[in-house]
Amino acid sequence: AVVGILAAAEAARTGFAGLRPADAPWPEHPSQRHTWGTPGQNGA
Repeated sequence: AVVGILAAAEAARTGFAGLRPADAPWPEHPSQRHTWGTPGQNGA
């Protein structure tokens, strides 16, 4: 919980400029495994 609070405070301090939009794609999500490629690609 503490890390989340500190992250929220930092985001608020910078005007939330570093956050991506809520509807931005999340390619790392497990439901998107078909887009990951083979191990060793894309940093995997």
